Amino acid sequence: MRDNSLVSELEAVMVELEKETGDPALARSMVDKARASPELDELSPHFADLDRYKIALAYVIGQAMEGRYAHGLMQVGRAGVVMSRPAVRALVRRMEAFLPEPDFDAPYVDIEGRPITFVVSFPRSGNTHLIQLLIHAVKARVCTAYYSNRSYFSNKVRTIGFRSPVFVKDHVMRPAYRNNPVIYQHRDGRDSLLSYNDFVIRGISRNRPEVVPRMADGFTRILKRLEKVDCGPWHENVDSALRHSRTHGNVDFSRYDELMGPTGFAHLKALLAKIDIDLTRSDYETALVRSAENAQRLRTEKPQWGKAPIYPDGSMMDRWLTLESGSRWRAVLSAEDKALLHSIGMTETLMNTGYETDPDWWRA
Repeated sequence: MRDNSLVSELEAVMVELEKETGDPALARSMVDKARASPELDELSPHFADLDRYKIALAYVIGQAMEGRYAHGLMQVGRAGVVMSRPAVRALVRRMEAFLPEPDFDAPYVDIEGRPITFVVSFPRSGNTHLIQLLIHAVKARVCTAYYSNRSYFSNKVRTIGFRSPVFVKDHVMRPAYRNNPVIYQHRDGRDSLLSYNDFVIRGISRNRPEVVPRMADGFTRILKRLEKVDCGPWHENVDSALRHSRTHGNVDFSRYDELMGPTGFAHLKALLAKIDIDLTRSDYETALVRSAENAQRLRTEKPQWGKAPIYPDGSMMDRWLTLESGSRWRAVLSAEDKALLHSIGMTETLMNTGYETDPDWWRA
């Protein structure tokens, strides 16, 4: 049965559904039918003219009203962009709280019972490009392990409400992923940190432009910020993937330069073959075009992805921005920057992943 403490959350999400449909009576009708049916596919034919994400949201509300929390959460990914709304996020969190802890010895599966694949990486390591290739080359469904403008993945629901193939994107290697295939996407940490620094500065500068000159020279501020977020510093993120792989043996590693360069097709084809997906050259070429289009859209619509010149002339980030794409750290990092990265423990990880062969690189 439903817990009565969900009333306020359900009322708030009903308001969101009424906004989406523009018709309160229709919204109530959708929810009433969802309450009577435990299956989403039984609801869709009654509202064939509506967007699927609206139907999915009504289904989630209906299942919550009947106390069928696992059913509702299993399909919450289909609510798509609506998942970013605070009211919906609050409802999902409350529903999850009523579920028992999952059996972590069982794999996460899709609606057809096939294991899903996790795509894990430190931010700004090529994961957006990889995800776009998966979406457009193999028609994958993608969720994320955190709230965003993509579908949300619940750690407590072992079955994801999509058909194969399903990929879940995360920036943390979690012990719960040990029984599923994992692709760990990685990049030279020095380049990842430069790109991440740019991404963060652009996001903050919309409301606090005074931070730009403070963060444009050196890594001190961005490294302190990384200590407070789930993904952690680059070397700790990569080290966790290496440990997970040694312990569980279920991780395939994807290098940024191999994915982004002329070897991209062969590299991705080999990765996908390990999870029984056959990638064709024509599908890959089509996906490359779509990924480039998505990158251009992000640069146009999202300030964090832009390339506008916002940095003080001659600063580290200004010099980084003006260089052509590719590995740029050698041209912009000062002796102090390199010594700082070595001091926090990055050298060993750089060598373990093949990005560095000289333990004294930071002295050069």
